[in-house]
Amino acid sequence: MNNAINFKSFASIAFLLLAFATAGFSQEKKQMEHAQPEVIGVLFYADWCGSCKTLDPKLEQATAKLVNKPALLTTFDMTNLATQYQAGQLANALGLADLYQEIGLKTGFMILVDPETGRQIDKISRDDTVDEIVSKIEAALAG
Repeated sequence: MNNAINFKSFASIAFLLLAFATAGFSQEKKQMEHAQPEVIGVLFYADWCGSCKTLDPKLEQATAKLVNKPALLTTFDMTNLATQYQAGQLANALGLADLYQEIGLKTGFMILVDPETGRQIDKISRDDTVDEIVSKIEAALAG
């Protein structure tokens, strides 16, 4: 009997924690659904690309410093024909088909784009530091 009471107490606490966590998640989700990107960063990537291997960890660190900024950072994966096809579809969906065609199969950099005009704002390369990457994205946002 005592075990049943402990289990019920545990279940009640777990339910309350889940309810609070879900409520917060729902609120965050609503806010995120309405955010429109002011800048799109497109990483032209391939898993065999040496520059990508240098740039990718820097971008991960920079992204952590850009939480809640209206920048959409995504990847066009040029690793193989299947990922290139998917990247082309993503480019079309984002209105960046011209950029995708212009760049072709080049990899190892990120292009910052104005989503309204499709105009290239800046370019991030493997030579940029994490702080320089953050600064370029923030400058593009300040625009």
